[in-house]
Amino acid sequence: MRKAHLITCPSYVEYDTFITEGYAGLHPIPVADDKKVTTRVLGTKITTNWDIIADLKRVKPDDYIFLHVRGDLIYGPFLAASYFLESPDMPSNFKSINLNIEYWSKHYEDQEFDEKFPWRVSIKSIDGVTKKAGFNSMELFKLKTIGLIQSLPERFLYHDKAKIVKPLLNHETGIVLRLLSELPSEFISVTPNPLKDFNTIMLNLKSYDGEVYREKILEAWLMENITYNGTNRAQYDNLINIFSEVQHFVNSIFTYYANFMDVLFYNEMHPPVEEYCAECGKYSSKNKSDLAVIELKKGDVDASVINQIREYGDWALKSLANNDNSKITLYIIGAWFDETVLSNNDIVCIRYSILDAPPFLRLERIN
Repeated sequence: MRKAHLITCPSYVEYDTFITEGYAGLHPIPVADDKKVTTRVLGTKITTNWDIIADLKRVKPDDYIFLHVRGDLIYGPFLAASYFLESPDMPSNFKSINLNIEYWSKHYEDQEFDEKFPWRVSIKSIDGVTKKAGFNSMELFKLKTIGLIQSLPERFLYHDKAKIVKPLLNHETGIVLRLLSELPSEFISVTPNPLKDFNTIMLNLKSYDGEVYREKILEAWLMENITYNGTNRAQYDNLINIFSEVQHFVNSIFTYYANFMDVLFYNEMHPPVEEYCAECGKYSSKNKSDLAVIELKKGDVDASVINQIREYGDWALKSLANNDNSKITLYIIGAWFDETVLSNNDIVCIRYSILDAPPFLRLERIN
């Protein structure tokens, strides 16, 4: 099954724009005018925008896109017809290369957006499949209470971060497709927008004393390079050498510990679930297995991380692997590792290095 993403629209004004113009979009999070602008405020906003970029890098051409009008209905399915791209008119301080405290401390006031959605992905309808009607988003939360939906947070906003592009696990995608299939058979047509002159969203892989600027940059790099896009052969081969082939990948998965797992790679999962195919109108039962639970640290990895990664693994074990430990591998990616972490046989330690030339980032197993 295709990977899937739930993109939140603030209102029906934005939803109508998206389906009329053939794209879905969002904008960076600026510094609020009514707040005292401190280094802490700037740092929080920078981290939030890197969080969003990591989500955008997860979206690939031909993925399912569902559009959720906040507080109301969910529509689709649509297909992504591009990667997420950046407008050439993006204010300079929000271009990813400038998302750091050194630049923002001098230029954070440069926040005028000529375009309302400077980050965009082209979308298109599926003939005879994409419905005009939508279903109530509360249906997903009802299913969450009985354990059929795991990945969505309790609210569509969490902490100070606008989680606008949310991942769905593949069995959750099947549930959303089924709910849409039960709606009246009136279809719509959406023509993809070519997003002419829009640019690739670049990642700032500059070394800060041997570390990346934010751990969300590591997350975005994984989301970008776990599939081959025609230009990232070295990065893709590096990841496949460590994780093997990965069919599905998600980031920022909500767990029952009220925290968000950084990254989850998986192929199939346990227990068997009924997956609905939108194009063929049929269900298929698939076993699920082979989950890689990944915790990211931009700097030192010490003993405090051990319980954290094991808690995430325990959540995946109970929620996704039918309590079969053989289906789960725990990984920590960081710049430096304490011996207390390296000595744990149940945790794979991966060190990242920042290079001076492409591919700029490289992973290496060290235990």
